[in-house]
Amino acid sequence: MAKKFNYVYVTTCLINNKQYVGSHCTDNIDDNYIGSGRLFLKAVRKHGKENFKREIIEEFNDPIKAREKEGPLIEELNTLDPHGYNLSPKGGIGFKGADHSESTKKKMSVWQKGKTYIELYGPEKAADMKRKQRENKLGKSTSRKGKGHKQELVEKYGEEIGLRKYNEFIEKQRESHTGKKQSQETIDKRLKTMGEPWNKGKTYKFGSYSKERIEKTRQAQLKSFYNKLDLDKIEIIRELHNQVSINELSRKTGYHFNKVKRIIKEII
Repeated sequence: MAKKFNYVYVTTCLINNKQYVGSHCTDNIDDNYIGSGRLFLKAVRKHGKENFKREIIEEFNDPIKAREKEGPLIEELNTLDPHGYNLSPKGGIGFKGADHSESTKKKMSVWQKGKTYIELYGPEKAADMKRKQRENKLGKSTSRKGKGHKQELVEKYGEEIGLRKYNEFIEKQRESHTGKKQSQETIDKRLKTMGEPWNKGKTYKFGSYSKERIEKTRQAQLKSFYNKLDLDKIEIIRELHNQVSINELSRKTGYHFNKVKRIIKEII
Protein backbone atom coordinates (compact mmCIF):
# COMPACT_ATOMS: atom_id res chain seq x y z
CA MET A 1 0.00 0.00 0.00
CA ALA A 2 1.31 3.46 -0.93
CA LYS A 3 2.32 5.72 1.93
CA LYS A 4 1.14 9.29 2.37
CA PHE A 5 4.61 10.85 2.66
CA ASN A 6 7.68 10.02 0.58
CA TYR A 7 10.72 12.16 1.19
CA VAL A 8 14.51 12.37 1.13
CA TYR A 9 16.21 13.63 4.29
CA VAL A 10 19.55 14.46 5.89
CA THR A 11 20.38 13.52 9.46
CA THR A 12 23.29 15.33 11.14
CA CYS A 13 25.30 14.21 14.16
CA LEU A 14 25.49 17.23 16.50
CA ILE A 15 28.76 15.95 18.01
CA ASN A 16 30.97 15.55 14.91
CA ASN A 17 28.77 17.15 12.18
CA LYS A 18 28.85 13.98 10.07
CA GLN A 19 25.71 13.50 7.98
CA TYR A 20 23.59 10.68 6.63
CA VAL A 21 21.31 10.89 3.56
CA GLY A 22 18.31 8.62 3.21
CA SER A 23 14.73 8.35 1.99
CA HIS A 24 11.63 7.35 3.93
CA CYS A 25 7.99 6.42 3.24
CA THR A 26 5.43 6.85 6.04
CA ASP A 27 1.89 7.84 6.94
CA ASN A 28 3.13 9.80 9.96
CA ILE A 29 5.47 12.68 9.17
CA ASP A 30 6.35 12.94 12.88
CA ASP A 31 7.35 9.29 13.44
CA ASN A 32 10.81 10.31 14.73
CA TYR A 33 12.55 8.27 12.03
CA ILE A 34 16.16 9.45 11.55
CA GLY A 35 17.78 6.69 9.43
CA SER A 36 18.62 3.00 9.25
CA GLY A 37 22.02 2.55 7.57
CA ARG A 38 24.37 0.04 9.20
CA LEU A 39 27.20 2.50 9.80
CA PHE A 40 24.71 5.22 10.77
CA LEU A 41 22.99 3.05 13.39
CA LYS A 42 26.37 2.18 14.85
CA ALA A 43 26.99 5.91 15.32
CA VAL A 44 23.55 6.34 16.89
CA ARG A 45 24.32 3.62 19.44
CA LYS A 46 27.63 5.31 20.19
CA HIS A 47 26.44 8.93 20.53
CA GLY A 48 22.76 8.52 21.43
CA LYS A 49 19.70 9.31 19.32
CA GLU A 50 19.25 12.66 21.08
CA ASN A 51 22.47 13.90 19.45
CA PHE A 52 21.11 13.54 15.90
CA LYS A 53 18.85 15.94 14.03
CA ARG A 54 16.85 15.05 10.91
CA GLU A 55 15.93 17.55 8.19
CA ILE A 56 13.49 16.77 5.35
CA ILE A 57 15.00 18.06 2.10
CA GLU A 58 12.29 17.26 -0.49
CA GLU A 59 8.96 15.44 -0.69
CA PHE A 60 7.81 13.25 -3.59
CA ASN A 61 4.64 11.50 -4.72
CA ASP A 62 6.59 8.37 -5.66
CA PRO A 63 8.95 6.51 -3.24
CA ILE A 64 11.21 5.57 -6.17
CA LYS A 65 11.73 9.26 -6.94
CA ALA A 66 12.73 9.82 -3.33
CA ARG A 67 15.29 7.01 -3.53
CA GLU A 68 16.68 8.32 -6.81
CA LYS A 69 17.31 11.68 -5.12
CA GLU A 70 19.60 10.07 -2.52
CA GLY A 71 22.58 9.65 -4.89
CA PRO A 72 22.84 13.28 -6.06
CA LEU A 73 22.36 14.52 -2.49
CA ILE A 74 25.06 12.18 -1.14
CA GLU A 75 27.46 13.54 -3.74
CA GLU A 76 26.46 17.16 -3.08
CA LEU A 77 26.86 16.95 0.70
CA ASN A 78 29.83 14.53 0.59
CA THR A 79 28.24 12.12 3.09
CA LEU A 80 29.94 8.97 1.82
CA ASP A 81 32.09 7.09 4.35
CA PRO A 82 34.55 8.17 5.80
CA HIS A 83 33.27 11.76 5.48
CA GLY A 84 29.73 10.77 6.43
CA TYR A 85 27.64 7.72 7.34
CA ASN A 86 26.51 6.58 3.87
CA LEU A 87 28.07 3.35 2.58
CA SER A 88 26.68 3.44 -0.97
CA PRO A 89 27.02 6.36 -3.44
CA LYS A 90 23.46 5.61 -4.61
CA GLY A 91 21.91 5.43 -1.16
CA GLY A 92 20.28 2.35 0.36
CA ILE A 93 21.38 -1.11 -0.79
CA GLY A 94 18.73 -3.41 -2.29
CA PHE A 95 17.46 -1.55 -5.33
CA LYS A 96 18.66 -1.25 -8.94
CA GLY A 97 21.92 0.67 -9.35
CA ALA A 98 22.84 0.67 -5.65
CA ASP A 99 26.24 -0.60 -4.58
CA HIS A 100 28.81 -0.15 -1.84
CA SER A 101 31.52 2.50 -2.18
CA GLU A 102 35.07 1.37 -3.01
CA SER A 103 36.33 2.15 0.50
CA THR A 104 33.48 0.11 1.98
CA LYS A 105 34.26 -2.81 -0.36
CA LYS A 106 37.88 -2.78 0.82
CA LYS A 107 36.81 -2.78 4.48
CA MET A 108 34.42 -5.66 3.83
CA SER A 109 37.15 -7.60 2.02
CA VAL A 110 39.52 -7.23 4.98
CA TRP A 111 36.75 -8.13 7.41
CA GLN A 112 35.72 -11.26 5.47
CA LYS A 113 39.16 -12.59 4.47
CA GLY A 114 39.99 -16.02 5.88
CA LYS A 115 36.72 -16.34 7.83
CA THR A 116 34.08 -19.05 7.58
CA TYR A 117 30.37 -18.39 7.08
CA ILE A 118 29.80 -19.24 10.74
CA GLU A 119 32.38 -16.65 11.88
CA LEU A 120 30.90 -14.02 9.58
CA TYR A 121 27.16 -14.55 9.98
CA GLY A 122 26.60 -16.91 12.91
CA PRO A 123 25.60 -20.61 12.82
CA GLU A 124 21.91 -20.13 11.92
CA LYS A 125 22.40 -17.78 8.97
CA ALA A 126 25.46 -19.77 7.77
CA ALA A 127 23.41 -22.99 7.72
CA ASP A 128 20.62 -21.23 5.80
CA MET A 129 23.08 -19.80 3.23
CA LYS A 130 24.69 -23.21 2.66
CA ARG A 131 21.27 -24.83 2.28
CA LYS A 132 20.24 -22.28 -0.39
CA GLN A 133 23.54 -22.74 -2.26
CA ARG A 134 23.12 -26.52 -2.23
CA GLU A 135 19.51 -26.30 -3.47
CA ASN A 136 20.51 -23.84 -6.19
CA LYS A 137 23.36 -26.06 -7.36
CA LEU A 138 21.20 -29.18 -7.40
CA GLY A 139 18.51 -27.36 -9.34
CA LYS A 140 20.95 -26.36 -12.06
CA SER A 141 22.69 -29.72 -12.39
CA THR A 142 19.74 -32.12 -12.44
CA SER A 143 18.86 -31.36 -16.08
CA ARG A 144 22.24 -32.77 -17.18
CA LYS A 145 22.67 -35.44 -14.53
CA GLY A 146 23.75 -38.72 -16.09
CA LYS A 147 23.96 -37.22 -19.59
CA GLY A 148 26.93 -36.61 -21.83
CA HIS A 149 27.17 -33.89 -24.44
CA LYS A 150 26.46 -36.46 -27.16
CA GLN A 151 23.19 -37.58 -25.57
CA GLU A 152 22.11 -33.98 -25.04
CA LEU A 153 22.61 -33.12 -28.70
CA VAL A 154 20.78 -36.26 -29.86
CA GLU A 155 17.80 -35.46 -27.61
CA LYS A 156 17.75 -31.85 -28.77
CA TYR A 157 18.26 -32.25 -32.55
CA GLY A 158 17.48 -35.88 -33.29
CA GLU A 159 19.88 -38.75 -33.89
CA GLU A 160 21.28 -37.79 -37.31
CA ILE A 161 21.80 -34.06 -36.73
CA GLY A 162 22.79 -34.58 -33.08
CA LEU A 163 25.58 -37.05 -33.96
CA ARG A 164 26.82 -34.77 -36.74
CA LYS A 165 26.96 -31.79 -34.36
CA TYR A 166 28.73 -33.91 -31.75
CA ASN A 167 31.38 -35.08 -34.23
CA GLU A 168 31.89 -31.47 -35.35
CA PHE A 169 32.28 -30.44 -31.71
CA ILE A 170 34.90 -33.15 -31.06
CA GLU A 171 36.82 -32.15 -34.18
CA LYS A 172 36.85 -28.48 -33.16
CA GLN A 173 38.06 -29.42 -29.69
CA ARG A 174 40.87 -31.48 -31.19
CA GLU A 175 41.88 -28.70 -33.59
CA SER A 176 41.80 -26.04 -30.87
CA HIS A 177 44.36 -27.97 -28.81
CA THR A 178 46.62 -29.26 -31.57
CA GLY A 179 50.07 -27.68 -31.59
CA LYS A 180 49.33 -25.34 -28.69
CA LYS A 181 51.71 -24.95 -25.79
CA GLN A 182 51.33 -23.37 -22.39
CA SER A 183 52.83 -19.92 -21.98
CA GLN A 184 55.98 -19.56 -19.87
CA GLU A 185 53.94 -17.54 -17.36
CA THR A 186 51.50 -20.45 -16.91
CA ILE A 187 54.39 -22.92 -16.57
CA ASP A 188 56.07 -20.73 -13.93
CA LYS A 189 52.82 -20.45 -11.94
CA ARG A 190 52.33 -24.22 -12.01
CA LEU A 191 55.90 -24.87 -10.91
CA LYS A 192 55.49 -22.38 -8.08
CA THR A 193 52.32 -24.01 -6.72
CA MET A 194 52.86 -27.69 -7.63
CA GLY A 195 56.59 -28.11 -8.11
CA GLU A 196 58.30 -30.15 -10.83
CA PRO A 197 56.15 -32.91 -12.39
CA TRP A 198 57.07 -36.37 -11.14
CA ASN A 199 57.59 -37.73 -14.68
CA LYS A 200 59.73 -34.89 -16.08
CA GLY A 201 62.58 -36.24 -18.19
CA LYS A 202 61.35 -39.82 -17.92
CA THR A 203 60.49 -42.02 -20.88
CA TYR A 204 58.05 -44.87 -21.09
CA LYS A 205 59.82 -48.16 -21.82
CA PHE A 206 58.75 -51.75 -21.79
CA GLY A 207 61.93 -52.60 -19.94
CA SER A 208 62.63 -56.31 -20.08
CA TYR A 209 59.28 -57.22 -21.66
CA SER A 210 59.77 -59.54 -24.61
CA LYS A 211 57.98 -59.06 -27.93
CA GLU A 212 55.96 -62.16 -27.17
CA ARG A 213 54.75 -60.70 -23.86
CA ILE A 214 53.89 -57.39 -25.52
CA GLU A 215 51.86 -59.20 -28.19
CA LYS A 216 50.16 -61.34 -25.55
CA THR A 217 49.15 -58.21 -23.62
CA ARG A 218 47.83 -56.58 -26.80
CA GLN A 219 45.77 -59.65 -27.65
CA ALA A 220 44.31 -59.73 -24.14
CA GLN A 221 43.31 -56.08 -24.46
CA LEU A 222 41.80 -56.77 -27.87
CA LYS A 223 39.85 -59.72 -26.50
CA SER A 224 38.47 -57.57 -23.68
CA PHE A 225 37.50 -54.89 -26.21
CA TYR A 226 35.86 -57.47 -28.48
CA ASN A 227 33.84 -59.09 -25.65
CA LYS A 228 32.16 -55.76 -24.91
CA LEU A 229 30.94 -55.32 -28.49
CA ASP A 230 27.57 -56.12 -29.99
CA LEU A 231 28.01 -58.85 -32.65
CA ASP A 232 25.11 -57.52 -34.73
CA LYS A 233 26.71 -54.07 -34.84
CA ILE A 234 30.07 -55.58 -35.82
CA GLU A 235 28.32 -57.33 -38.68
CA ILE A 236 26.83 -54.01 -39.85
CA ILE A 237 30.28 -52.45 -39.82
CA ARG A 238 31.75 -55.48 -41.61
CA GLU A 239 29.19 -55.25 -44.42
CA LEU A 240 29.14 -51.49 -44.89
CA HIS A 241 32.61 -50.17 -44.00
CA ASN A 242 33.66 -50.08 -47.67
CA GLN A 243 30.41 -48.47 -48.80
CA VAL A 244 29.61 -45.65 -46.32
CA SER A 245 31.57 -43.17 -44.21
CA ILE A 246 32.70 -43.81 -40.65
CA ASN A 247 30.29 -41.12 -39.44
CA GLU A 248 27.43 -42.99 -41.12
CA LEU A 249 28.53 -46.24 -39.46
CA SER A 250 28.69 -44.38 -36.15
CA ARG A 251 25.10 -43.19 -36.66
CA LYS A 252 23.84 -46.67 -37.55
CA THR A 253 25.55 -48.46 -34.66
CA GLY A 254 25.53 -45.75 -31.98
CA TYR A 255 29.29 -46.26 -31.47
CA HIS A 256 31.65 -43.28 -31.34
CA PHE A 257 33.43 -42.87 -34.70
CA ASN A 258 36.81 -43.57 -33.01
CA LYS A 259 35.42 -46.87 -31.79
CA VAL A 260 34.21 -47.71 -35.30
CA LYS A 261 37.68 -46.94 -36.69
CA ARG A 262 39.27 -49.26 -34.11
CA ILE A 263 36.83 -52.08 -34.96
CA ILE A 264 37.69 -51.75 -38.65
CA LYS A 265 41.41 -51.74 -37.89
CA GLU A 266 41.58 -54.40 -35.18
CA ILE A 267 38.79 -56.85 -36.02
CA ILE A 268 37.72 -56.45 -39.63
